[in-house]
Amino acid sequence: MSAQKKGGVRADGVEIGGVPRVDLLPPEVRAAAASRVLRRRLGVGLLGVVTVVVLMVTAASVVTVGKTLQLLDAQATTAELLVEQGQYIEVRRVQQDLKAVSDARMVGSYTEVQWREYLRSVQASLPAGVTLRTATVNAASPLDEFVQATSPLQSPRIATLAMEAVSPTLPNVPLWLDGLAGLTGYAGASPDSVTFDDKTGVYTVALTLHVNGEALSARFVPEAPDAESPPTGTEAEPSGDAAAQGGN
Repeated sequence: MSAQKKGGVRADGVEIGGVPRVDLLPPEVRAAAASRVLRRRLGVGLLGVVTVVVLMVTAASVVTVGKTLQLLDAQATTAELLVEQGQYIEVRRVQQDLKAVSDARMVGSYTEVQWREYLRSVQASLPAGVTLRTATVNAASPLDEFVQATSPLQSPRIATLAMEAVSPTLPNVPLWLDGLAGLTGYAGASPDSVTFDDKTGVYTVALTLHVNGEALSARFVPEAPDAESPPTGTEAEPSGDAAAQGGN
């Protein structure tokens, strides 16, 4: 066997020729050392968790304080606006009253016809020498719909004008009806009677004129916006020259 060989391991696992060593420490010492290491690591981990929790609570507190300040600022602004709004409460009330009056005026004048001008047009359509003596108007109202004819051949109407005209000569009633057909809002006309007065020597003709919605004045109806112009976002102002509407 060679002399340089320092040691070896036998088949039963015993080291031969190695450095002599002896561990005299009891197992409790090694367990205590391992326990200290574990406690140290747990302490570091707990300190990290506490640090993260403190940072999160601090951040949440900062956010809460910021939101609270924003809320207080918004509440202060709201209080200022309410105080300023209270200074103009009378103006708002007047504006509401004006709006109510404007709406009521538009509704009340929805069935309005300028009868004075319309009767002048009727007189102008009659032949020379014929005078319109009486006229009785039966028209629709904003609350009640005008009673329509039962015959499907008769046009819708908003008013009926019962007239009496006098003529010194025998009246040409068809010619009169042709003249009335050119009136705005003409929906039909029919002669009721023709009488002759021996004392005065004049003829009296009773006519019934039916008027449709084209005769409406529509003075307070807002103008429709121009389809070709871009929208402005504002309502159209009421105009006295609004286009006449069709009858209902």
